[in-house]
Order: sequence, then structure tokens, then C-alpha cells
Amino acid sequence: MIHAMTMQIAGRDIQMSMDLDPSHPCDAGIMDCCLHHKPCEPEVCNVMARVLQPGDAAVDGGANVGFFSVLMSRLVGETGHV
Repeated sequence: MIHAMTMQIAGRDIQMSMDLDPSHPCDAGIMDCCLHHKPCEPEVCNVMARVLQPGDAAVDGGANVGFFSVLMSRLVGETGHV
């Protein structure tokens, strides 16, 4: 199920979509956070939003469901790389 999310992280408006399965515990947790317009692991998201700028390159070395990978792609923009 495609789930669109809008949230504010470190003063930046972030919009993203993910294909999430509500029966999977990790996906359900992400959906719950996003339904309340709050990021998962907000302390990590806030650091990413303060550090990553358009055009930057970033690596998600512990990728699981993909939340941070998608978030990083939005933060680095079309000219950046994840």
C-alpha cells in the first residue's frame, strides 16, 4: 500500500511516499509515526536534516525498510546521491 507522508524535520518540510505493509511490524511503526506527522527516530532525522543539503551524497549503511534512504533522497534532492 502506497503511503504518502508529510512532516517537518529541523524546520524543513519533507514529503515522501513509501510502499508499506501494515501487517509488517516495521512498516506499521513507520505508518503510525507518519499518521501523526512525526518522523521515526526524530533525533536521527533531525541530524540528517541539519547535515544533508541539496547536492550532497549519503550512504544508508543499515538499510532495512528504507525510511532513512527515502528521507536522505529528499534531503539531498535531485542533484544529490544516496
